[in-house]
Amino acid sequence: MDLLTLHMEARSANVRRLAAGCTMAITIDKQGKMQSMQCAEPLVEMLLESDPDPATVRDAVGALKNMSEYPKARRAIDRYVKHSGASEKYSAMFDRPMYDQKQWPESLRYEHQNVAPGGAAADAEAEVRSRWGYPAPFR
Repeated sequence: MDLLTLHMEARSANVRRLAAGCTMAITIDKQGKMQSMQCAEPLVEMLLESDPDPATVRDAVGALKNMSEYPKARRAIDRYVKHSGASEKYSAMFDRPMYDQKQWPESLRYEHQNVAPGGAAADAEAEVRSRWGYPAPFR
């Protein structure tokens, strides 16, 4: 994980994307989740870049989602977001519309796999489901 953390801070967008993707794969397993806390900072930084690469964001979101299943890693992510002063920007990612007329992986829908009920993104999802005749999501 030390080496992946270094690669996540590289200048090359491809290197950062691949490091985030490797972290996403490693954190599928319980042991990977338990060893991933040091990756929280660089992964959150990838999401908060002023001009993020969509593929990098996709892999970083997947890695953070996997890591968050382990409570200590989730606390490390929360602690870093609060420490960096990026709470508003980070939470704003989840208030964008879920469906943006784009194909995967560019679609924001892919980034919003775990949306808190009652938010703007959840309302947009309910509207899309209603329009297409799908069952309403849980609220």
